[in-house]
Amino acid sequence: MQGGPLTLDRGCLLVCDQKANPVTRDGGPPGAPVALQPSIATLLPTGGLDNRDSKVPNRGSGAGSGQNGCCQPRLLLRRRRRRLAGSFAFKVTSRSELGVARVGLKNRLLVEAMSVFSRLAGPATIDSTIWAEAKAEPFGRARNVVRLDRFGITLYLLKEEYRLDTNGRDVKVHARERFGPIPFVFRNEKVHPAVIEDRGRRSTYFMPLLGDDWTAKYVVREDGRHIDGRLVSRWAEAIESMDKVGET
Repeated sequence: MQGGPLTLDRGCLLVCDQKANPVTRDGGPPGAPVALQPSIATLLPTGGLDNRDSKVPNRGSGAGSGQNGCCQPRLLLRRRRRRLAGSFAFKVTSRSELGVARVGLKNRLLVEAMSVFSRLAGPATIDSTIWAEAKAEPFGRARNVVRLDRFGITLYLLKEEYRLDTNGRDVKVHARERFGPIPFVFRNEKVHPAVIEDRGRRSTYFMPLLGDDWTAKYVVREDGRHIDGRLVSRWAEAIESMDKVGET
């Protein structure tokens, strides 16, 4: 990846334009970061909000004033569409923690089903396609569709929308997810933050998933063609391994 791409989960579609003017707001000094306040909110099917306290570190106005606060973010135009594919493995790491976690009956059933299916069928296939929309927002927008399947059966479908903050580091993610092959049974909608680091080669997501707080970390290998991801909670983990299979 050339030009210092910023990793948006499974695709690298954002860059920091070092030639642009420094980002400022409300008359602040050049380079002063403008960070999203990290928070996690789950949009329930009824349209309500689950305002659970987020465990995301507070990145206030003093954060990121180094390499990211000095540049103007923009969408990478020469790569408007990118597709990655690979494997996804899920396992419960602590039965005791899961036993006391307040995840609710529906999520507990989903966890058990995923755990049994993973042991019997092995890792699922993951496919991700991400599009850049350079003029959709002040600093662009990206959309991502992720599908997990095994033996032709859709296990999980995720549709995400990314909006980059003016500091070139913080990303707001709006996600709609579906568990299982039946579209209207297990659905959820949520908004959560992500952070871009290491000039785009690393990203961290803070998100609600299966009734609990999860942290997902993604790392782009040096050749720019492979991404390793690890999602963890108090009682489970998932490992993603994806290769770039096409781009336009």
